[in-house]
Amino acid sequence: MLHRHWFQLELVDGVLYRRWSGKEGKPAVLQLLVPATLRHDFISRAHTGMCGGHLGVRRTLDQVQLLARLAT
Repeated sequence: MLHRHWFQLELVDGVLYRRWSGKEGKPAVLQLLVPATLRHDFISRAHTGMCGGHLGVRRTLDQVQLLARLAT
């Protein structure tokens, strides 16, 4: 499936990301591509602890971004 996104893929410090172009003047963003073998653990970590769970989209996104930074 990644072959369809080949020109959007970027390797940053050994971590694979997909670049999404910004719309309406917004900057492009990098989406962390978590390997399939690590996804369950990654999602579990994003939804546990005091910062996890269903505390809203913004807080869950913040938690996922923090985990992504810690993984590098």
